[in-house]
Parts: sequence; structure tokens; C-alpha cells
Amino acid sequence: MSKLFNLVSNNLVVEKEILEAELEDIFNARKDLDLTKRLEKSVQLIKEIAQIMTTISLWESYNNNNNLKTKND
Repeated sequence: MSKLFNLVSNNLVVEKEILEAELEDIFNARKDLDLTKRLEKSVQLIKEIAQIMTTISLWESYNNNNNLKTKND
């Protein structure tokens, strides 16, 4: 279970980091997009990052609860 937990956790973290890098690119390097498009893309990426952060939090909570249950059994 520990390896699976680590794989899922790492996958979520990598996904979040990719989105953060894309957001940084929008902020810094994407001068080819007009302001409205940059704003829309930024908001979209922020929402996706927030969703992944929530998923990470839920995943960690699930794992903690599962570990407590296993220790009590």
C-alpha cells in the first residue's frame, strides 16, 4: 500500500508542478497572447491547481485515516 500511496502522491505533485510552470509561463513569457486570453488561461490554471491541491489533501487524509485504522486493528 505504501508504494501505491507514494506513486499516487508523486503523480499528483508532478501534475501540480506542471500546471504551476505553465502558469508561470503565462505570467512571464506569453506576451503573444492578449491580456484577456492570458487572464482567462491564468484563472483556468489556478482552478486546476486548486483542484489538485484539494485532491492531494483528500488523498493524504484518506491515507492517514487508513493508517490509523490499520494500527488499531
